[in-house]
Amino acid sequence: MDSYFTVFLFFGAAFCISGFSATAHSFCGTCECSRTVVNCSGRNIDHLPTHNIKGIQGLDLSFNNISNFPEHFFRGFLSLQMLNMSYNRIQSIHPNTFASLRNLTHLELANTSLTAEILEISVFGALKDTKIETLILAGLD
Repeated sequence: MDSYFTVFLFFGAAFCISGFSATAHSFCGTCECSRTVVNCSGRNIDHLPTHNIKGIQGLDLSFNNISNFPEHFFRGFLSLQMLNMSYNRIQSIHPNTFASLRNLTHLELANTSLTAEILEISVFGALKDTKIETLILAGLD
C-alpha cells in the first residue's frame, strides 16, 4: 500500500507542478490534463480516444465504462509509467496491448471483468518486458 501511495503522490505532484495544458491532448475537454498526467477517472468514458498521447507518464482511466482496448492502443505511450484501468467493464485484453509499455511501473486492473485465464494469457506475458513494480488486481471476476 505504501508504494501505491508513493506513486499516487508522485503523479499528483507532477500534475500540479506541470500545470493544465488543454491544447496538448485530444481529449482534455473530457479529462484533466497536464504535460505528464491525464486523469479521466469517473468521466463515463466508454471508448478510448484514437490519438496517442506523447510524453504522458500517468494515465488514469478508472471508474468508466471501457470494455476493451485495441491491440496497439498504447503503442505511442512510450513514457507511460502509471496506468489505472480499475473499475471498468474490461472483459478481454489483447496480448499485444501492453507490449510497447517498456517504462510501465504501476498497473491497476482491480474490479474489472477480467479472469485469471485472460490475465495469464494477455497481461502477464506482456509485462515481462516492462519495469513493473506494482500490479493491483483486487476484486476480479
